[in-house]
Amino acid sequence: MTIRTLFASALAGAALLLASSGQPASAITLNAGQSAIFNFDFTANVPPPPYTAVDVFALVSGAPPNGSATYAFFDNLNATGPLLVQIPGITVAVALDQFIGGTTGFIDGIFSVRVTSDNSTFNVDSMSANAYLGGPPVTTAAGTLAGTPLPAALPLFAGGVGAMSVFAWKRKRKSN
Repeated sequence: MTIRTLFASALAGAALLLASSGQPASAITLNAGQSAIFNFDFTANVPPPPYTAVDVFALVSGAPPNGSATYAFFDNLNATGPLLVQIPGITVAVALDQFIGGTTGFIDGIFSVRVTSDNSTFNVDSMSANAYLGGPPVTTAAGTLAGTPLPAALPLFAGGVGAMSVFAWKRKRKSN
C-alpha cells in the first residue's frame, strides 16, 4: 500500500467523519421507540420575543393509520430544561398542530420538541412554529433537527487510518 493510497484513505475517512458530525437535517425517519429533537429559536426573528402564543406544526408522512407518537415540549434547546407539555398517543397519520398560549417556556422564543414514535415507522418531514402577538402570526421559525452524537466507530476509524499512514511512511522512509 503506497503512501498516496493511505493519504487518500485518510482524506476519505476525514470527510466521512466531518459529514456525520451531527449537522441539522430537515427530515428524519423514526422507528418504534426512536426519538428526534427539534429546536426552535425565535431570538433573531422580527419582532423578537416575548410573544402571546406559539403554534407548533409537525408535518409527517408514511405513517400507518394506527401509528402514534408522543410529543414532549421543553423550555430549552435539545430537550433540556423543564418539561412544559407532553402529549402522548397522538395519531401520526395526521399532522400535529398544537396551539400554546401564554406558557412562559414558549413565549420567550426558545424551546424544543421531542417526537417519539410509540408503535410504528414514520417520517417527520418538518416542524415549524408561528408566533403571535394577540392577532395573526407575526413571525415563523423552522425547527432544526438537533445534531446526533458521533458514532464511536468513526473516531476509531480515523485514528486507525492515521496510525497506518504513519507506519507506512516510516517503513518507506526506512527502506530508502
